[in-house]
Amino acid sequence: KKSMSTPQSKTTVSSDIETFREIFLQDESGIFSRIAEFTERVSFNRNHALLDKKLVSELFRLFHTLKGNAMALGFEAIAEYAHAVEDALHAVSVSQVPNDATTAQFLIDCAEHLKEALASCRAGNSSDLNLNVQTQEARAFMSKQRGKTAEAPRPSPKPSPPKPSIEAPRGRFFLSVQI
Repeated sequence: KKSMSTPQSKTTVSSDIETFREIFLQDESGIFSRIAEFTERVSFNRNHALLDKKLVSELFRLFHTLKGNAMALGFEAIAEYAHAVEDALHAVSVSQVPNDATTAQFLIDCAEHLKEALASCRAGNSSDLNLNVQTQEARAFMSKQRGKTAEAPRPSPKPSPPKPSIEAPRGRFFLSVQI
């Protein structure tokens, strides 16, 4: 069997990947700028109200896309960090962590770390070490926040209505109506 791969095709694929990596770093798709835009909204709202569900959903979608793109292009540290933030956003959306100013500040900090990593990659430096530490810190923060939610008092369930204590004789139907 002949191999379909030629030295020229390997060079073309390699240069294509490098082209896509450059497009990714230059934010041609707008993912990084949209994350920055949405975290500015978080910053504006963090002391006024809870995080807006639409905002959390959009940030989740952006970080999910960022994770996939970074993974496909070999930016493992960015992909892992985006995954950690994506997990945090999911936890906020399903109320596993408090939706409060602390969590809002965490998301703002995440966007800032991502911005720094992007600048480092654009300058030709590796962001791996810094983002690996940031990923661990993000996961630790979310674990701590989950603990706060678990400790919060939950409202007691409404008591169920009392069941009738009268039993029907065997072989006959008994109907109980409560008005």
